[in-house]
Amino acid sequence: MTKRAMVMVGLVAAAGLGGCVAVAKNEVGKEFARVCAEKGADNRVVPGEYVSRGGMFGTVSMTGDCLAPGDEGYEDAIPVEEYLESVGRRSTQP
Repeated sequence: MTKRAMVMVGLVAAAGLGGCVAVAKNEVGKEFARVCAEKGADNRVVPGEYVSRGGMFGTVSMTGDCLAPGDEGYEDAIPVEEYLESVGRRSTQP
């Protein structure tokens, strides 16, 4: 069953880590993958768009799909581990 997920991270915390939206995007991406993995060991992700609101004291949110085996699009989705590796490689520069 497809599970729609939305994850949000405050930019104030991200500012303390690196002072830029890119850090918040990395954190929200990691949280998205964690939530998907908790819903099932073989789940895969289809990341959506990041949305940044409110400047430095705002939030970054992300929506995406968490697909279980047998769901439409599962074969084309990204395994959670692979997605986490790609999030870890993202630049943290603004």
